[in-house]
Amino acid sequence: MMKRTNFLLAVACCILFVSDLCVSPIHGIQCYICESCPDPVDEHTCKPRHTLCAVAEYKSGKITRDCLSIDDKEDDEKVGTKCDEFNGDPPFRRCYCNTDLCNDNSLLKSGATTSDSGRAKGHYSIFTAVFVSAFVSGRYAY
Repeated sequence: MMKRTNFLLAVACCILFVSDLCVSPIHGIQCYICESCPDPVDEHTCKPRHTLCAVAEYKSGKITRDCLSIDDKEDDEKVGTKCDEFNGDPPFRRCYCNTDLCNDNSLLKSGATTSDSGRAKGHYSIFTAVFVSAFVSGRYAY
């Protein structure tokens, strides 16, 4: 009976861990928000549907920063890229990121791709530590 209880507890913990990865946070990402600002100044907590921060640099030198949802992007297939060039009128470069206050000036200099693995890595480390310590202590040994 004890082994079955331990097994059910392990399954429940796995389900909680996986569901945590699938559920969006109830608060939005924090981004810098400003118009015509060379340096980020105003920190803002975005609405929960906004999952990205953005910074746009126009050919004229104007820089804007804002919150963004994936739906706001022109091409959803490019969500994995950090920066996109737009040849409209006026032409500009817009860069995206998905961590708090990430839309500073360093983002404009970057050309790497984004990843949402940071959140998963943090929870995975805690999850692994709890289960390794439980198995080492012999509580769940079969």
